[in-house]
Amino acid sequence: MKIRFSAFIFNLRKEENLYIKFSVKKNKIIIRLTPFADILVSDYFNKSTVTVLKQIGFTKNKLRTCFQIKYPLDSFKDASPIKTIVSRVIYEAFYNYQVNKSITLEIIPQS
Repeated sequence: MKIRFSAFIFNLRKEENLYIKFSVKKNKIIIRLTPFADILVSDYFNKSTVTVLKQIGFTKNKLRTCFQIKYPLDSFKDASPIKTIVSRVIYEAFYNYQVNKSITLEIIPQS
């Protein structure tokens, strides 16, 4: 039996609703951080963290509700670039929040 999913969430600190969400839309992998309105601890997006996120390649989405990166699937050969983005988010942007101690993964089934 094949299981299809629409997205998955990489919880960095589930108890504080800090996560990275991965989905595919229009032949691109969309990598989004928790929307600003949904984050439970406001200091996650302080000036130095935002600077690091921008250096990694994150920008605010059109509605300016979250940071995201769009990665084209045409050039997708292996997951190394995606792994690099995730590791940089964890170890450069959110390292001070000890996210490496509480990471979990949630799969969102396709409806």
